[in-house]
Amino acid sequence: MKTPGMLAASALMALGSIGISQAGQGAQTGQAAQPGQGAQPGQGAQPGQGAQPGAQPIHLSTHFDFELDAPFSRAVLLFGPVSEQSWAGEHWEPVFFHPRPGKDIEGAVFTVVKGTHTSIWVNTLYDLPGGRMQYVAVIPGVVASLVDVKVSTLDASRTRVDVTYSRTALDFGANDHVRELARQDAMSGPEWRSAISASLSGAHR
Repeated sequence: MKTPGMLAASALMALGSIGISQAGQGAQTGQAAQPGQGAQPGQGAQPGQGAQPGAQPIHLSTHFDFELDAPFSRAVLLFGPVSEQSWAGEHWEPVFFHPRPGKDIEGAVFTVVKGTHTSIWVNTLYDLPGGRMQYVAVIPGVVASLVDVKVSTLDASRTRVDVTYSRTALDFGANDHVRELARQDAMSGPEWRSAISASLSGAHR
């Protein structure tokens, strides 16, 4: 991952760089499945359809954490889909379907586009006092991701951030791509810390 994006900027960037060759039955290399495109009600590829015997879509979880030189009250505000734009880079441009205009709230629904890939996002938890945020993101036919963020106080001027990515391939052909995403997720802590620290200091947009 070249640019830290709290949620799926990482997924979209990685997929854009490594390509999708098999994930999603009938998809061509580099194409993203659009929600409902060409599908009849009740139809769709089944997990592992066309796979070798015993092949199954994989599920991987990774975790990283880092510390910020900022009080909880400032740091906790940086992990919503709107506020993340201050540090996540040019690839994080959420397009909101709810609410409109976009806000950092629980239940927000939005998409993020990178190249030919579109991910669909739902904020399932946005608890500022408790320091918890959680998102579900789906690239149809490729990967479903659960992102859990926990922000906690270390002392009056320092904050700890814990991030867990849980990713599930939606087709056995996406397994290698999910492994690559998990590998990149595990290394994301320093990039997140650097970008967020720059935002806190006013160095980012």
